[in-house]
Amino acid sequence: MADHYNNFMFEHDEFVPADGENIYYYDARDEMPLYNQDDVEKIFDSEFFFDNVTIKEGAVDVLTKLKKDNRFNIILWSYGSEQNIARKSLYVKKKLDGLYDDYLFSSGSIVKKSSMFENHLIIDDHQNNLKNKRAFNICFADRGDRDFNIQFNGVKVESWEEVYRVIIRYMEVVK
Repeated sequence: MADHYNNFMFEHDEFVPADGENIYYYDARDEMPLYNQDDVEKIFDSEFFFDNVTIKEGAVDVLTKLKKDNRFNIILWSYGSEQNIARKSLYVKKKLDGLYDDYLFSSGSIVKKSSMFENHLIIDDHQNNLKNKRAFNICFADRGDRDFNIQFNGVKVESWEEVYRVIIRYMEVVK
């Protein structure tokens, strides 16, 4: 996201390069002050975003291990605008093919739909998507606390390897 901002705003008089690692707010207003919320949404909808976004280190390895373990049914779950969902679906099929059992991508509020996942593990980086009291919620906070996860009081992890260890421990407890 910061790359998009830097590529398109560098000629603006008030431009200061954004550093994606330093984004604290979900709408990136701290690192990308020349963008408003609509601009940020347009980034998430853009082909540029999906051409440049990378899968988190360790994610493919962990998904591969979980997929090989017959105890798990992996469902990728996300939401966004219709354009974002269309591009995300293509991206996931290209980059993660064979590493999930199903996916549910929809526009609208993900929080309201979380009740569908009772007795599941839910991993997300946003605390508002981790409110299902009938699921085991894991907050992925690989860049530390941010405004969108700082109030989450459950299990926080900083890497996909840590996700894997937490899931395996959880499965041992609920046997």
